[in-house]
Amino acid sequence: MAYERIAINSFIPQSNTAYGIGLTFNNSAVFIAIYDELRQAYENLKRLLITVPGERIYYTGYGCSLGSLVFEPNTDDIKEEVNSSIISAITTWLPELDILSIEVQTHEDNPSSPHDLQITLQTALNGLSLNTVKIFVNENGIQTV
Repeated sequence: MAYERIAINSFIPQSNTAYGIGLTFNNSAVFIAIYDELRQAYENLKRLLITVPGERIYYTGYGCSLGSLVFEPNTDDIKEEVNSSIISAITTWLPELDILSIEVQTHEDNPSSPHDLQITLQTALNGLSLNTVKIFVNENGIQTV
């Protein structure tokens, strides 16, 4: 299934036209329509970060390899590997986003944390900051907030 990426400023949305969908599991419906481009960019970013490369049919490179990094040795290089993985995924699949900051905290940085990795990601779309994405990774998988 092919799709066309439309530049955000290339059309004037109609009031009853959604940009896309968000996934939520705390409402009566799993899918919710999103009418705000910043919120849709945020949802796209979260989906990209929790998707494992090879998981999507026809887009086998789509995703970020954060889940596999949790099983790597906790060395000084792990933070650089996480940064590299996130930057690569965003520049490839969501080039319209600007990465403002990536902060990676390991279990060694915060021994009281139940997570092996805590990632705080700040991005912007057309100069407007998106909500901060916090990612918690442990042996059970990836959880975003």
